[in-house]
Amino acid sequence: MTVNLDFWRYPGDAEDDQSEQAEQVRDWLLGPAEQWPPPARQITFEPDVITVSVARRRALLRGAGWLPVNVQIMVGAFDNTPLGAHVCFLQYAGPRGETFTGRSELAGGTASYADFWLKPQGVLQLLAVPQADSPAAGGPVLAGSIVVPSRIAAAYLAFTAIQDHQDIEIRAGSQQAVAEQLELQGNVKFTILGTVEIGGGGGRQDTSTRTTTGEVAWTVRIARPGLTIAPAQR
Repeated sequence: MTVNLDFWRYPGDAEDDQSEQAEQVRDWLLGPAEQWPPPARQITFEPDVITVSVARRRALLRGAGWLPVNVQIMVGAFDNTPLGAHVCFLQYAGPRGETFTGRSELAGGTASYADFWLKPQGVLQLLAVPQADSPAAGGPVLAGSIVVPSRIAAAYLAFTAIQDHQDIEIRAGSQQAVAEQLELQGNVKFTILGTVEIGGGGGRQDTSTRTTTGEVAWTVRIARPGLTIAPAQR
């Protein structure tokens, strides 16, 4: 005999021929059929929406150690010019996994974040993403980070973020030949810092275009995808 009540099963030695005994056990467990509870059904409760006022939200954040500040970041390209055609995302990451994120389009090489909330511990992370349909489209995403000051004495924080770079020397007869060598490394942006004629005794000179019949050592600055962030000098 087997009594199967979905949620409770009683195994016995006999089989279904003892159905009367099975009914007695069932009635003993659940009572007469007319007293059985209705079958279980799923009940869905609509979520409650709690609206918190701006003032209350600010008070709660302050009570948890958050501070509102205005952040300005002056972003420079690898060639010491203001970075343009990028959207910058600034994220605060706290020691316990807290986060706060802001978005700013560069204006004159500066990203501004008003009423940005953070704590005196944690890390600020900056991402500069090239804008679509702009001269920067297709370029790398620039990323950098800096530790939040342990003491925030003012409601204004200013930083500089300079694109990383590498200075190398290339021997070639012309700037076009330099560009062709760099193209072998992929889509690399570069600027010419100076040249030195090899074997001719010529002095170093800053130039952006030059062609010579001999070989020249070109000092070239190559763009890298990182950002070095530091507090702005006052």
